[in-house]
Amino acid sequence: MKRELKKYNKILGLGGVLKLLQSRLSRSNLTYRVELAECKHPFILRIPSSDVPTYQQVFIDREYQFKVSKQPKVIVDAGANIGLAAIYFANQYPNAKIIAIEPEKGNFDQLTANTKPYPNIT
Repeated sequence: MKRELKKYNKILGLGGVLKLLQSRLSRSNLTYRVELAECKHPFILRIPSSDVPTYQQVFIDREYQFKVSKQPKVIVDAGANIGLAAIYFANQYPNAKIIAIEPEKGNFDQLTANTKPYPNIT
């Protein structure tokens, strides 16, 4: 548990740690709203879940930040999970059409909610 608390503190700060503790005490999954200056709209992470390390990969470690020779017109996010990469790309390339594909129902439901404010994500 101590290791998990450190990880959540590193990724989400004190608010994330408190939400994780609340989740553990209540023995239920909770949600955590993330607002970033680089994103036009907030999004939700589920706590505890793999959403948190995925958030770290996309928005902290910047694994999808790479140079392109010209702006993409279409981006396909196959295995979109809860839509974090799609959200990242929608903010980086607002004129691109982004197609997010996710087969798992729980992830798809969260993907739909997270990307609803973005008209360029399908």
